[in-house]
Amino acid sequence: MSRSVVVLAWIALAACGSADGDDGRFRAVFIADTHIASPEYVCCTESNANDNDSIVKSADRLRRVVASINAIRPRPDLVFLLGDALHDPYHSTDRAHYDAGTAFQQLHDILGALEVPIHIAWGNHDYAIDCSPGAYVSRAFSHGLFRDLLATEPYHAVDWKGWRFVLGNSELGPTWDPGTPTCDTEQGSYGAAQLAWIDDQLGGGLPATFMAHYSFFVTATGEDPTGPNPDLVTVLDRHTDNLQLTLAGHTHLWLDFASYAVPHHIIGSTRYDADNFMVVEFDPRNRSYRLLDHDKGRRTSTCADTWQYDGDPAALAVQPDEDGSCE
Repeated sequence: MSRSVVVLAWIALAACGSADGDDGRFRAVFIADTHIASPEYVCCTESNANDNDSIVKSADRLRRVVASINAIRPRPDLVFLLGDALHDPYHSTDRAHYDAGTAFQQLHDILGALEVPIHIAWGNHDYAIDCSPGAYVSRAFSHGLFRDLLATEPYHAVDWKGWRFVLGNSELGPTWDPGTPTCDTEQGSYGAAQLAWIDDQLGGGLPATFMAHYSFFVTATGEDPTGPNPDLVTVLDRHTDNLQLTLAGHTHLWLDFASYAVPHHIIGSTRYDADNFMVVEFDPRNRSYRLLDHDKGRRTSTCADTWQYDGDPAALAVQPDEDGSCE
């Protein structure tokens, strides 16, 4: 069965009833930076010992995350992955190469065990783009693989029970144009077409959450200075009547920012700790939300505490020992 069929089947199942009864409230889980590596990946050339240790554990840790999400009661309605789903996944430009035995297939199989639908935003490692001319796998090729194997478009929105979730792509703008003076893949950017689309999505009246891989502090400002939508933060700031929450990944650390018009939270990477996920309860009736396990994530760290999720989430009285990658 294709991933798209699985996603649609779980959407139909979840639509049959709310996890919190019939009052409209529902829960969603957010994860980030799963970094499932290709079998062709040669270990280990990461930036430090902790990164080298974590990359070989990323698949096992994601399986544990999936098991933890499946065990949450009441069951969440949705899961969102905030980019860097894959790590060094491109080792051929032959489409047939990716039909079996690749990072795409491994991620497909791990996420296929989820008992609720998942939606994926794109991260920098999900592309193979370099600022040097020609040193990249084309976006069109990457987009085709994600569409075929993970049922994922370059960017999209999900409407669910009176709430809108906007999944932006922070790698489509001028900082990600190889061979140009503006290319700098250390920064995220969106491009004029996507900025206009985000503006439209947030103007529809529904309470909304915006998420992307790059956090605001590593996102370009003034990427389209003469256009109607000069950059992401300018667009988001127009819609504070609807936009309630923003989320990102990329840094691998748990971080919170109150310096923007809307709360901005960064989720720790599942690559480092199988406890790195966050559960949020949304209430469309009063356009509000609750971060149910916000205190679990250790701010400025790659780690989180272990919580129990039978009913209202709560920390375990005795924390289990970490398995080596947390700092």
